Amino acid sequence: MKTKQTQKTWKSTSVRNLYWRNNSEGETCYAARVSRGGRPRFLNLETSDKKVAQRKLYAAIDKEVAQPKKKARTMPRVEDYLRETRETLKLANLRSSTLRTYKDNFGQLLRKAPKQFLRLKIDKVTGDDLTNWLETVFCAGNLCEGKGYSFDAVRQQWVVLTLMFDRAIKEGLTGSKPQFKLSHKAMLGRQLEWKSQRGKPARKPIPAGSQFEELVADIRNHEGQFPDKQQRVANWVMFLGASGLRIGEVQKLKWSHVNLKLNLLDLQGVRLKNPNMVRDHINLNPIAKGALLRIWNRAETRVPVRDKQGEIRLDLKGAVITRLLKRDLGALKQDDYVMPVKDGREALKASCERLGFPSFSPHSLRHFFITCSLQNGHDIITVAGQVGHSDASVTAKRYAHLIEDHSAKLAATWTTDPDE
Repeated sequence: MKTKQTQKTWKSTSVRNLYWRNNSEGETCYAARVSRGGRPRFLNLETSDKKVAQRKLYAAIDKEVAQPKKKARTMPRVEDYLRETRETLKLANLRSSTLRTYKDNFGQLLRKAPKQFLRLKIDKVTGDDLTNWLETVFCAGNLCEGKGYSFDAVRQQWVVLTLMFDRAIKEGLTGSKPQFKLSHKAMLGRQLEWKSQRGKPARKPIPAGSQFEELVADIRNHEGQFPDKQQRVANWVMFLGASGLRIGEVQKLKWSHVNLKLNLLDLQGVRLKNPNMVRDHINLNPIAKGALLRIWNRAETRVPVRDKQGEIRLDLKGAVITRLLKRDLGALKQDDYVMPVKDGREALKASCERLGFPSFSPHSLRHFFITCSLQNGHDIITVAGQVGHSDASVTAKRYAHLIEDHSAKLAATWTTDPDE
């Protein structure tokens, strides 16, 4: 006896809209044929009995027809859908400035994204397409020549793409977002590689020892409109360069963390990264202590701003809003912030322009501290603990060129005689 073969296509029966075929087990199964939008669909009636199938046939058709018809829509291209999404953005819970930023990023994508990417259908976009987009807008020579975007700008554009894909998923145009992830370290590494290939400095400029002293003196002695502000910024720059702390850690520092008698800083609750893996206490060198003594003698601080109910006000990012306060000499409190500086970046940048130095950032002063420490022969484990690296290998990878120089110096001066 011959067994029934599996049959993929549906075949009609003598009953209208009733079709049959053989399944993988050789059994006959029946389905109802319905047509919506010009495209036929087959609804499995889950029975192998023809009489039972006839009874289920019209109930299945009526149920399918009763469903609301989906609005037919051709699959849009990325370029058209970007424009449409930008125009339909609403204020909702977004600030007006955030909304403007999103719309600007939509415009940047439309102007700078590869043409092949813009002409793709929404449901055809893959992670490789987004990688090619990243290659084009992030660098490919453009960023190094001042024509591309920084990583933060590209990350904002990726947020905009995410908004576009969210809308496409809601409208049923695509099933999911393409798998794609922006790697900050990988992108910055490639940026440095592209810059070095074009003969440009691969790393951010770091001040030399003499440049650091000139910066502090220039800021302190500059005859500006606000001389008190110049003194505050000079102390801030001096402390950043002599302590190696991150700018966010310095802003959180309070006088309760400072022990000038023992030359110690208690950084518990201040460290921004890996707080459970780094040292809580660090020693103050004479320059850092001198900067703190200057600040203490000026009796200036920043205190939290409170509302009418007495609660501390926060900005949109969740940070505490502070204001400058000058206390009586020696009247600083333990809860007062150490650094009364709010806009030191501009003063530092202006000083670099006056002296003809490269544009140093506050984070460059942290690199300056680590560089000086390693060049002066301090061991890498101590330096890593001072600046808050979770492991000495982090410091070793970042400052490998300095370690090699120090190794060569060690080899040239090593001797078995301790008196030499």
